[in-house]
Amino acid sequence: AASAAAAAAVLRPETRKTLRLVMAREVKGPHIAKGFDRTLVARLRQLTRQKQGPGKEALKRFTAAFHKCGTLQAGAEVLFVFPGDGRLAVFIRGEQAVVIESQLLCDGLLSMYVGDRPVAPAVRSNFVAGVQLARDARGPGFLPSAPPGSGPVSSPPPPK
Repeated sequence: AASAAAAAAVLRPETRKTLRLVMAREVKGPHIAKGFDRTLVARLRQLTRQKQGPGKEALKRFTAAFHKCGTLQAGAEVLFVFPGDGRLAVFIRGEQAVVIESQLLCDGLLSMYVGDRPVAPAVRSNFVAGVQLARDARGPGFLPSAPPGSGPVSSPPPPK
């Protein structure tokens, strides 16, 4: 029950969150873009219940960032920053690649990793476990919300 509550809190649009992907092997940007496109098209259709609908332009901008990034080496990081106001900021190798205003894309990307049928169940369980751990350590007020338009997303989180 606690992990279900943590997952529900993470999926709330107004909850600020960052999802960090670390490449396990060398991957070409266009290959990443194709995988996201294939998976997110289905998620967006599921969310809108429309074959052609909103989110297509946002998805094009999202995948374009990966087409432009070249090859990501093993250990390279991609950060998806969700400030809680309907925007998604993508950082590739610590550089901001794109900021997209699309709650639909945010919802689709999150459902892909943390939703009911994630593409990688281990990612979902690790992410939710981390949120639960942080909530236990910081108390019930953890997972602050951001008011709409709460400022620009322009710099990556501090280095580890």
